[in-house]
Amino acid sequence: MRQPARYIGLTHGSKRVVNLLMYLDADLTKAFPAFRQFLECIPAELPLGEARLFCTEQLLLESDAQLTQIEAKFRPLVLRECRAVIKALAGS
Repeated sequence: MRQPARYIGLTHGSKRVVNLLMYLDADLTKAFPAFRQFLECIPAELPLGEARLFCTEQLLLESDAQLTQIEAKFRPLVLRECRAVIKALAGS
């Protein structure tokens, strides 16, 4: 039985796509730059992943507000690029 898709978040998903594109072919990351551009716009001081477990509630609320703005800016571009990656890889 097929498992339902689950939402992992734009940041984590973009990291996974960049890693997979690098694994498949380094030129693919150049062909699909939106993922890396999005990740590079996230300030290094924003807590992501397991680092969030050690943050205060106030810091999480503040950093989530900042990350939400960045995600909103890149979401349409990343979505279009996701579809382009799927189309490009489906043909190979």
